[in-house]
Amino acid sequence: MGCRNDDVIATTAATSKTPVPDKWDASKIPSLKNKIAVVTGANSGIGYVTARELARNGADVVLALESVKRFVDSFKRSHTRLDLLINNAGIMAVPYALTVDGIESQFATNHLGHFALTAQLFDLLTASAPSRVVNVSSVMHRFSSLKPEAIASMKLMPAEDYSRVRAYNDSKLSNLLFTAELTRRLRACGIEGVTALAAHPGFTATNLLGTPSTSASWFSWFSAAMWGVAKKLKVGQSVEVGALPTLFAATAPNASGGDFFGPKHLFTLMGAPVLEDPSSLSKSEELAARLWVESERLAEVSFVV
Repeated sequence: MGCRNDDVIATTAATSKTPVPDKWDASKIPSLKNKIAVVTGANSGIGYVTARELARNGADVVLALESVKRFVDSFKRSHTRLDLLINNAGIMAVPYALTVDGIESQFATNHLGHFALTAQLFDLLTASAPSRVVNVSSVMHRFSSLKPEAIASMKLMPAEDYSRVRAYNDSKLSNLLFTAELTRRLRACGIEGVTALAAHPGFTATNLLGTPSTSASWFSWFSAAMWGVAKKLKVGQSVEVGALPTLFAATAPNASGGDFFGPKHLFTLMGAPVLEDPSSLSKSEELAARLWVESERLAEVSFVV
């Protein structure tokens, strides 16, 4: 693709008003026969239910459970098209760690790996138009105050600069910034066949929260206790309901580029999917453009739209 940066940054994504039918559920998913879908993090939770429902409705679902490079090489040897990419894999508020490439682990897992995966599968997505990319974010993106200069520091971040909660929030904001920037670039280049959207599951009973940790931090103990109480009182919604915003973004015929879907009730924490307005910071074109450039550098990929 030959369209590149200067014109893209000046292009603002249109505001969508995608209507979501009241009480939409998985029974409303249209036929996905002959569609090929890739779902990351599909071994449990939201990813598992997402993959299951896509397959139930006829899609050929491929689970991405290995490194980006190995998966891309393997997938491209056996497939020449891709209709749907669900970037779902994630970790939450884990202890400080760097990847083998020296990248802070939450940023690497929740955003950078998905950026690299999308970049390397983009040729198949464009060849298969109409196709979609769905990035799974979190309501916690609203608590991020990510600064442009902080993105570069994700490589070789010192332990003393690390906050597990802040790192998670920043990674989830990055999902939305990536979605917005990809949407802007697609529109600036006149690429109508690829659509980028985002979703979040609200407060859902997965193993992401409350996972046992060797850390004695207040967050580890508090989150584990909170999730234990929530499960006992049946406060958190089921993964079947939590997956609905992702499934709507992936399959609704009228969904538009840049749309963000989350649960309808209890401050967007529970219920059927609804179109949601993300945080003001997620709409920063400067921050989104900077994230794109730094993501190319950190992931060592060229993502030309």
